Amino acid sequence: LRGTGIEALLREVRDKQWPDGKAARDLAALLSSVADRLQPEGGLANGGLGQSQSVSIIFARTFEAVSDMAAADRDGSDCVVAFLASLVKGFCRRGFASAVVTRIRETIHRRDQDRAELYRLKALWDRVVPHIKDLY
Repeated sequence: LRGTGIEALLREVRDKQWPDGKAARDLAALLSSVADRLQPEGGLANGGLGQSQSVSIIFARTFEAVSDMAAADRDGSDCVVAFLASLVKGFCRRGFASAVVTRIRETIHRRDQDRAELYRLKALWDRVVPHIKDLY
């Protein structure tokens, strides 16, 4: 969580520009399962991060990078939308919907002063929401 691994994975998705988005969805499944595998440093009793905090960090860093990628690359943005929708769905399915919603709201509130940025985030989110489907 402290390194640049998430950004490196996202750059790989952007650089490959997979047309069907399957690889992006697979990467989202991998990232959404990271919290299940984390061991808190020093344990929770010693101030280590819990799963919900880890999900919040992963999602915040990912959402920032993905929203920047979608703005910079209109051609590959379908892959970005598939990735983000799959990531949200994966976290919500694991019980972290409140962490995801909290981070989305914080990101939007932080960028509230820049109307162009706020519009861009809203446009991205409006494209993502229809793709968040869970057939279970």
